[in-house]
Amino acid sequence: ADRYAGSERVLRAGERPGLHVGVVGARGLEHHLVHVGVLLDEARHPALTQTEGVLPDEHLAVAVRTGADAAGRIHITGRAKDVIIRGSHNIDPALVEDAFLAHPAVAMCAVVAEPDAYAGEVPVAFVTLKPGAQMAPEDLLYAVAPTVYERPAVPKRVVLLAGLPVTAIGKVFKPELRLRAIEIKLQESLREWAPEWTAVVRAFEKDGRQRAVIQLPGPRDAALHERLLHGLAAMAVDVDIRFN
Repeated sequence: ADRYAGSERVLRAGERPGLHVGVVGARGLEHHLVHVGVLLDEARHPALTQTEGVLPDEHLAVAVRTGADAAGRIHITGRAKDVIIRGSHNIDPALVEDAFLAHPAVAMCAVVAEPDAYAGEVPVAFVTLKPGAQMAPEDLLYAVAPTVYERPAVPKRVVLLAGLPVTAIGKVFKPELRLRAIEIKLQESLREWAPEWTAVVRAFEKDGRQRAVIQLPGPRDAALHERLLHGLAAMAVDVDIRFN
């Protein structure tokens, strides 16, 4: 990375001095940042141009979303895998979360992707309310939707929880919420495709892929199995259908 010194603006950050970083954008644009570390910009800079990249060092390789402002500063704005792709729209979940957090009843919000047979993914918002606040999910969505930065980014649904799953350092653990979104979607789809059946759905992650098991009571029903396979074919989730 030293051979690129002076060719790009140096990011001044107080942590991890000496870190050599290269950011390679999804469109092939390459930024070589050397010697001083990574600037984590918590503010949502309105002039950022988004791209994706990888920050490698000896121990870590994380896909990130970055942006460059008019002054040439490069900002890290989120993780690439958090981006929700709804049809041709790339949705920034952080901006949707900001719209919910601005509502006086909302304490915490996390927006993740829910699989969709037509759009590929749609956003869904998991929300906890402030102590004493009472609001139906549909009413909250109705109130917040006009403030979301673009119409395709409006969540398909709001799910109210007593608390969001968090890591040991207090950060919202989105992988668990993505699995919860899959389970909700599959249960909803099963009520449409097989209303006469009661199924148990369990989503999990294995080998870096989201997977799910649908457990149905009774002996194997070939016609039902085929109907479910047809409905699930367009969803980007590996689903195992089992009968007791």
